Amino acid sequence: MVLLVAGIVGIFAVIICFALFVQPRQEEQTRTGSTDEAWAAAGFESLRSNGFMLCQIAPTPCITVAEFVFLDECGQEFGRFTSALKRSANIACGGRSMHLYIQGSGINRTMYSGKVGGTANDSIVIRDDNGVIAEIWRRGAWPPITYEVAYGGEKFDVRTGGWRPSSPGTIHHNSEQVGAFRRPSVFRRNILIAFEKNLPAELRTIFCSTVLLQ
Repeated sequence: MVLLVAGIVGIFAVIICFALFVQPRQEEQTRTGSTDEAWAAAGFESLRSNGFMLCQIAPTPCITVAEFVFLDECGQEFGRFTSALKRSANIACGGRSMHLYIQGSGINRTMYSGKVGGTANDSIVIRDDNGVIAEIWRRGAWPPITYEVAYGGEKFDVRTGGWRPSSPGTIHHNSEQVGAFRRPSVFRRNILIAFEKNLPAELRTIFCSTVLLQ
């Protein structure tokens, strides 16, 4: 029994050490790596040759909340996602503050259901003080999962990969691919995400926020 307890304590010690010291270092290496290294890790060379830009969702050092920054191809921040309550988050983009609310039936979802301006009471709503900016519907309970995103009168499909955390996902507008994303390592929270160059920063921010929901 003593050996069993010691073994369990040892495992937890290794996990905590990895989370506090090893993982942040690896994530920072991914964040600050070269453009060529990032494209190679993403595996989206065909999109690169088609003129896509490679952005990144990178975790911040904050340990009190889940916080991620959205970086463009030059490493400049264009958006930020910070968890708030269990079923909501704060999103920033270009000086604009937005809030994400997950509606539905179930614990911690009914507090927002039908109260945040969505067209349905089981959708995910992104809004600011002036009204709804985007509305998202999750389709499916098991990977791959599709998120239908309504923004600016247009519809987009964000489709996650399979069961493996490193499986690539895609973003489509009608039948045209406008993005793709992948987590390059199961041990890092960074997500590499390629976009068509003409997508506005706000829409890229909404897609990045949607990818974080998976």
